[in-house]
Amino acid sequence: MIKVIKHPIYEKYENRINKLRFKKRKFILVDENDLTREYVFIVLENTNTSRFKVSAFSSFFFEKGMLINKYKTKEEYAKIIVLFLNYVFFDMYSHWKLKNIEDLKIEQGDYFLSQYAYGKLGKSEKSRETVQLAEVRLKAFYKWLVSKCNMKYISQSDFDKTLFSFEYPSYVSPQRIKHISSKLFVEILKICDEYPNYRKLKLAFCLQAFAGLRGGEVCNVSLDKLQYSYTYHELCYFSVDLREKTRLRKDYKSVGGIKKPRIQAVHPIFLPYFKTVFDEHLKLIKDSENLFGAIFLNREQEAMMESSYNFHFKNIIDILIKRLIERGDSSSIGEAYNLMSGKINKHVFRHFYTQTIVETEITPNQLAYWRGDSSIDSSITYLTQNPEIDNKIKIIQQSIYNEFIKKGK
Repeated sequence: MIKVIKHPIYEKYENRINKLRFKKRKFILVDENDLTREYVFIVLENTNTSRFKVSAFSSFFFEKGMLINKYKTKEEYAKIIVLFLNYVFFDMYSHWKLKNIEDLKIEQGDYFLSQYAYGKLGKSEKSRETVQLAEVRLKAFYKWLVSKCNMKYISQSDFDKTLFSFEYPSYVSPQRIKHISSKLFVEILKICDEYPNYRKLKLAFCLQAFAGLRGGEVCNVSLDKLQYSYTYHELCYFSVDLREKTRLRKDYKSVGGIKKPRIQAVHPIFLPYFKTVFDEHLKLIKDSENLFGAIFLNREQEAMMESSYNFHFKNIIDILIKRLIERGDSSSIGEAYNLMSGKINKHVFRHFYTQTIVETEITPNQLAYWRGDSSIDSSITYLTQNPEIDNKIKIIQQSIYNEFIKKGK
């Protein structure tokens, strides 16, 4: 039996729950080797005093099926579960009088998902895909409750059919911009050069565009994770060790996630230009003081967090759009409107990387290796989107070198 309040209280229940909210909390464990492990908990907090207790609902994340999931996945489940628990126990208490989870009903999940879908819960109206993900997560939570609690109105047989029945929203979210041209990428690198606050981001963007790192992975890069070698003063190999998350901040905060632990190399076709950017970055951080060797730092000389990385990226895109509009020619205006037509995030650099190296690799397995994918499914998609495969690496290398060196001047 899981109750919201287990001990006797003398204050009126309605007044007491006005102070209570379920919240998601992160716990970071750092071992003697500075390797970090992240755990998610659901807590019940008194919003007046900020005191909290770990809720029994946290056990959901330590079940066999959830233990194998990445922290980011667990966090997404926690967001929906916490929103749901606050809704059924507190927001709708006057309507449902729910005090015990064993009294939960399926239709309360229906009502929650409907409110969530149409923006009455959360920040805005959701797309069908977003609501479907929420439905999957809530269903998993309901299934766990049936296995752990003596649920009065829900049984295992309810999962043999569609559990929830509600109307999906017709709202279509703005299309995600997946690709930018090499021309726009050069413009972004120029902005980094021109704005002192963004100079240190140039290498970050290049690690995504030339090695296929994801945003959170970039923030996890430190000097001790880099391995590179030269042949006659030419950079011939450069890689980042992403096999483990290590501590990078004095406050123990996580800077970002690593989706697939691996050693990720910069593709050979990018090495000539990458060397220039890397050498510039080392000069920029030579006087920096960071105990953990992080190479992307904030003003306090702490490792940059992915949230800050996102913020800076959006500011740079705003500068880029303004610059394109001010030029006034049809090509620049068209590119500006394209950037404003949908959602854009720093993952476009990884897509840029893929679309470039797909011209050098003829098999899905090769492409999956260079992208650091867990399976070849994504690689097959990219290969089918770009059927003309060119094996002449030297030609491509020269083309890319000319693109960035000459236009970057």
